Amino acid sequence: MSHSMRDEINSILDSEPLVASELYNTLEAKGFRRSSVKSTVGRLIDEGGVQRLPLRLGRGNTILYRGTLVPSPKLLKNLVENGFYGRESLVALIRCIRTSHPVVSKFDVAKIAALEIGRPDEPEWDETNRTIAGLVSLGVLTLSVSNFGHDVWIGNKQFLRSAGLSFSRTNVNPSFLMIRERVRTGLANALAEWLQRNTILGFGTAHFGNLDLPIINYVGLPFDILGFSFLSGVVNRSERITGKAVVGDVLIEQCNEAYAKSFVHRVRQTAAKTRLGH
Repeated sequence: MSHSMRDEINSILDSEPLVASELYNTLEAKGFRRSSVKSTVGRLIDEGGVQRLPLRLGRGNTILYRGTLVPSPKLLKNLVENGFYGRESLVALIRCIRTSHPVVSKFDVAKIAALEIGRPDEPEWDETNRTIAGLVSLGVLTLSVSNFGHDVWIGNKQFLRSAGLSFSRTNVNPSFLMIRERVRTGLANALAEWLQRNTILGFGTAHFGNLDLPIINYVGLPFDILGFSFLSGVVNRSERITGKAVVGDVLIEQCNEAYAKSFVHRVRQTAAKTRLGH
């Protein structure tokens, strides 16, 4: 292993955290083979000389740093401008934190970032927890205290603004989250009952969240409401017995473009899994 390559990697990461692909590009421009750089970085990670942020970017990318990661407005701005290198769902999450969702629970993060949450009978929150931990390390979120019964995080207004990202004047008091969730789950209940009474959903097929678990898991993706429709014109012949899944979210906040795109992305993910229509 080339010590000069090690020195170059350490020197670059000592000055600032970098997305892995950008580090590889920088060293490749200096004459190092990309494959050798990747191997050396892998060894340094194994040895503990280089750290990797527990936040999955797109295209197999990650964020590399040395020592203690100091939140960098420059890094965050770069991530947002580059669509988190292929993970647009994280861009949607940042936009919602800046506007409609300045206070989030892990359930909000899982929905907006369209994260897999395991099976309905065996929820799995590792990806959600890694995403939150990554955003805390980046300086985007700060753990707060609330009466919600679950951990909540607040968008770091000053840090986001230092990265050139505007922050709305929405109230960020975490104590309001419990009120929001009570209203939201109550509306989900009322909507589910209305859909059943009007035969849009089959009787007894509607499911919705509660304060203990405010979301519903459908094929590994989080939603607020799940039911099955048997209406003619909605289901095709092969679905007359099982029905067609109907999913939905209930928002107390204003629905912005970022949240709408996140919802559409989750629906498409379920369609790909179940081979149902969009």
